[in-house]
Amino acid sequence: IDKEQDPDFIIDIAKNIQPITFLGLGYVMMSANNIKESLQYQIEYHRLISNFTELKLHEDDKSLYLTYKTMVNPDTGYSISTYSELSFIAALIQLLRMIMNHKFSPTKISFKSTDAMNVTEKYQQFVNCELDFSGDETVIEFNKQQCHKPLYTANPSFLQTHKMILDRQLSMADKLDIVSRVEEQIRNILPHGELSQSSIADNLHLSLRNLQRKLNLRGTNYRDLLENTRKDLAFKYIHEPDLSLGEISYLLGFSTHSNFNRAFKRWSELSPNLFRKQNLSQQFMRV
Repeated sequence: IDKEQDPDFIIDIAKNIQPITFLGLGYVMMSANNIKESLQYQIEYHRLISNFTELKLHEDDKSLYLTYKTMVNPDTGYSISTYSELSFIAALIQLLRMIMNHKFSPTKISFKSTDAMNVTEKYQQFVNCELDFSGDETVIEFNKQQCHKPLYTANPSFLQTHKMILDRQLSMADKLDIVSRVEEQIRNILPHGELSQSSIADNLHLSLRNLQRKLNLRGTNYRDLLENTRKDLAFKYIHEPDLSLGEISYLLGFSTHSNFNRAFKRWSELSPNLFRKQNLSQQFMRV
């Protein structure tokens, strides 16, 4: 077995993890108020670490659950390996231990992949918790009470400084993401009314088939992105009183005002005129 795929080697790497290892995300996590907030920041900025894994956090009365989900790389057609998954979990646990300043461990780790059964005794000793290899998904379970304890490393000003840095990095990363790039193209072309999937593919220097494949691997398609982008812009513009409904229809690339009306009713169950009147009425009542 290659060293890079040896669970023992994974632990050797994890033990040398530093906050900077996570591209500065470690500093944000260390500056949070508690471990729950640290995990929430890990989720918020996780795309800086990997575009092909997704984290979600939920809780019940006793535990916090961090779900780890792998996605297919649209360029290669492959997903993250089990050893990469084991590496991330070990590195995360090590970072949380640094933040807590003591031997912090999850209460349980459930693995979706049966390949995880190959973990060694050294890996099991390191994570120091129950391991389940029959899960429907990979989930790291934490003690809720422990995750709500205040952190001695909490530092609001340090937190905001590093969040600003990560926000800039995330903005740059979004520009390279295929979904964000298509959405940006849609927003730029909509007012000109000459929008097509083929023209966007040309602008992105992709064949139409390659663009469709990449979007499909991200779980979406051009039609859905167009619909959602128009919807988001419509609700933004409708709250701008200086824009007439005709101007909004034009900015959204609708060929006729009636087409805009039908689309808006589909999104809100109200005509744009009635929606705007109700919104203005609510604003007046609040004043």
